[in-house]
Amino acid sequence: MRQRDTRLRPSTLLAWALWATTTAALVAAFAYGFVGHGGPIDAWEISTLVTFFLFVIAFSTVGALVASREPRNPVGWIMCWSGLAYAVAGAVVSFAENRIVSAASLPAFGEVMIWIGGWAWIMGAGPAGTLLMLLFPNGKLPSRRFRPVAWLAVAGILLIFAAIAFQPGPIQDYK
Repeated sequence: MRQRDTRLRPSTLLAWALWATTTAALVAAFAYGFVGHGGPIDAWEISTLVTFFLFVIAFSTVGALVASREPRNPVGWIMCWSGLAYAVAGAVVSFAENRIVSAASLPAFGEVMIWIGGWAWIMGAGPAGTLLMLLFPNGKLPSRRFRPVAWLAVAGILLIFAAIAFQPGPIQDYK
């Protein structure tokens, strides 16, 4: 009878570390959304927070499962990355909305948080909406003819990121 290797691979540890980081960022976003609100929370805000939490935790859990079992398949890693980007964007936006933004002026840290919140979601939505669709389910493009499409998708994600992150003018707050 063959004995099973019980050691964890580095890829498994990385996949679940990304999941844990995503979960921690989601808990922070959730906590700031509820506790840091400073007033009554309506049903729309509650449903938005719960839906966001469930979507991102499901996305990153599936990503961690796929990445830990099939580390060479980029689908799991894209899902892990997208979940982390969504969670960080949610935590930063929630933190900026509920803790940092003031009527007078923002401290430098607050401006950085608002700046990150303005573009971090693109790093989750872009790969999930393009590369994930191209590489699903086996992690390979359907044919060699899709290579330019994949490169255009990456270029598009980077251009959208640059356009949002480095647009001229003052950083707008969320209030």
